[in-house]
Amino acid sequence: MAKVLCIVRSSTEAQEIESQKKELIEFCKSKGFADGDMLFIEAQGASARSLNKKYIKMLEDIKSTILNDSEIKSVAVWALNRLGRVESKLHEMKEFFVKNRIQVYCKDPSFSLLKEDGTEDTAGSMMFSVYAAMVKLDTEEMFAKMQRGKKRNAEIGKCNGSHIQMYGYQLDSNNFVIPLKEEAEAVNMIYDMYISGKYSTYTLATELNARGFRNRGKKVTQAWIGKILGETAYIGYTNWEGSRSSHRKFIPIMSKEKWDKCQAIKEAKKNGEYVGKTKESRNTNLGCGLIKCPKCGGNYMASGLNYLCYHKKAHLGCENSVSMRINVLDQIIYEVASILHIEFMSQPNNNLVETLENDIKVLGDKIMGSEKDLKEIDEKKAKIADVYVDGIITKKQYQARIAKIDAEKSQSENDIDRYKVEIGKLERQLESAKNPTFDNLLEYADDLSSTDIKKMKDIVNHHISKVWFDAEECNFNGKVKTCKHIHVVDENGKDWEWIYLSHLPWKGFEKKLYKLVDGKLIPHWQTEEHELLASIATYQLIKGNGD
Repeated sequence: MAKVLCIVRSSTEAQEIESQKKELIEFCKSKGFADGDMLFIEAQGASARSLNKKYIKMLEDIKSTILNDSEIKSVAVWALNRLGRVESKLHEMKEFFVKNRIQVYCKDPSFSLLKEDGTEDTAGSMMFSVYAAMVKLDTEEMFAKMQRGKKRNAEIGKCNGSHIQMYGYQLDSNNFVIPLKEEAEAVNMIYDMYISGKYSTYTLATELNARGFRNRGKKVTQAWIGKILGETAYIGYTNWEGSRSSHRKFIPIMSKEKWDKCQAIKEAKKNGEYVGKTKESRNTNLGCGLIKCPKCGGNYMASGLNYLCYHKKAHLGCENSVSMRINVLDQIIYEVASILHIEFMSQPNNNLVETLENDIKVLGDKIMGSEKDLKEIDEKKAKIADVYVDGIITKKQYQARIAKIDAEKSQSENDIDRYKVEIGKLERQLESAKNPTFDNLLEYADDLSSTDIKKMKDIVNHHISKVWFDAEECNFNGKVKTCKHIHVVDENGKDWEWIYLSHLPWKGFEKKLYKLVDGKLIPHWQTEEHELLASIATYQLIKGNGD
């Protein structure tokens, strides 16, 4: 007996086809075919609606199989929609079958395409065309129904699939989307770190990787951080764009206030308008991000040796041309921050204790992260050695890869040593914070005298909220002089006012700077603050010589 080609298709990989195949076998047997007469083309994941590659390949396989096997005289399908869902494709296959005298047996709806002599059956052909049109309508209705179901589920917070990719969430036993505690806490940590202003998306990803944090087993990328920081699901919904437009309901895992603050910072950075005091910058100047123009309210920028209004420099409408030497203003800012830092450290401070304990924990996490990196590096070396032994790479390629990995290993080992040293220092500072004494206070003096710009910026940004200055006339020794009136505003709102007599080029910095207190000018070198800093510096020098 002639052979029959049985066509079994599913739209997705997840859909099983065995039950469809089983029914088709029984159908073919009812037509008089034996098991040995049946050939099968099975296509999983072949979408007849989107006409994906697997579906197109299925049609090509049907044609080539028939043309290369003269014993195949018929095809059988469980339903006409297994052959296709697009009307034009169904008619294309119909013409192929008629031309090659291939009978079509369809179980549902039941019809045959050809007469017994192999010519086209008018009634069967008409039924094929009618059912092809019905398949199209049925497909449209089916997908419309599916979309309505998806939309309904989305609006009640239910997932249509077996898993959810949204970081921070999981599915309960009824397929409802609920927060995943550990990931929800990580999301909030990421938002808090970004809002602090200390990180860009790139440096935030770098920091998290250093701490050993992983995104479901994978290293964190800048792109992933950007996606997390823009996700509306974390405040209760997400928006589907395009033809599936609807709102999926989520259980919020953070406040809308936090989310809005993050978006505002992102937008400001995008437009070059971010004025956060801890703005990430490669610039080594302490005043960047802190100094505001008294005329337009915008940021001052470092240009050459001076601080200038950005809007004035960029011709954006501000006419404030008052500038200030960077080295002078940075020294003033850092001195005020240092005094505030000493005062801050000299008092029992539970918040500081908590901060230091958290910093120690973070460094501990980084050590574990680096140790994890070392383990992965050893595994990499073993794999590369296997590849080399198998002859897949050359000796030169092997040596280059090993050299690169050895450099990574050395970096991780150095990082661990550095983190341990930093932990030791923080532990001593923690003891000082718990039991503040003058001797313990000197533990922080190293930070104040540090030339590490990051440490200096951290101290400044911790205590200073805003800086601004303007040119004005002041009475100096009975004479009216043009000076710079400088305002350094701390976190408590106190305005530290200074007068700088920039018109005295023959005098040094100390002779030009005066502190303004209750309308009186006090020479910088005579202020209590200056004397305190000088005392600490002297003590450090003596202590250093003694050691």
